[in-house]
Amino acid sequence: MKLNYKIFDAHSHFPSPSEDVFTVQNWDYWKVNEPVPQGYYSTGLHPWYLSKIKNQNDVEVFFLDHLQDPRCLALGEVGLDFFRSDVTNDQQEMIFKWALLVANKFPDKPIIIHSVRSESEILKILHETHRTGPVIWHNYLLNCYPTKTKFALYASISPRILKLKLDRRLKIIKDIPTDKILIESDDQISEYSTLKSFMNETCCINDETITKNTTKIFSL
Repeated sequence: MKLNYKIFDAHSHFPSPSEDVFTVQNWDYWKVNEPVPQGYYSTGLHPWYLSKIKNQNDVEVFFLDHLQDPRCLALGEVGLDFFRSDVTNDQQEMIFKWALLVANKFPDKPIIIHSVRSESEILKILHETHRTGPVIWHNYLLNCYPTKTKFALYASISPRILKLKLDRRLKIIKDIPTDKILIESDDQISEYSTLKSFMNETCCINDETITKNTTKIFSL
């Protein structure tokens, strides 16, 4: 595996823009009729699009088909969105639990969490399903970093943090252990450079830290 990347993007909805950018491209169940990404990717069940999932077997078959692929580095996005979804909150929780049962069969591969208005429920389900493998909290904006977990929790910072007032941005970043910080472009790839500059210059999170954390979480 090539390790001389200059930029590390832990979660993106776009393919890598160049050979020196390490990208984990999101690929979801609702894209099942589209080609699998050519580079590294994660495979997930986005909470917005769950109505086609009929039973636990659908979840198991989908994930097992891809998690054995060495280019598939993570399971996700998965999680809960209590603001927007095409199924009920209870259905979301059930499908999330099914996904975690599969994820726990691949303990070295991280899961990428999508959470909107559901932080406490996410943490509760992770505990109930005995998650011990690493977890990446996508688009991390929590006011308080969860410390009492049995899993390594990585906070993936997206360009959305730039929309917050500076004092809140700094509070969020300061609360995260330095060795648990990642950077992602999510669906705003054009804002990645601005985010990277903010992390480097304002938060004193240098490229070496991001490189070290990313290579560790994805076992590069």
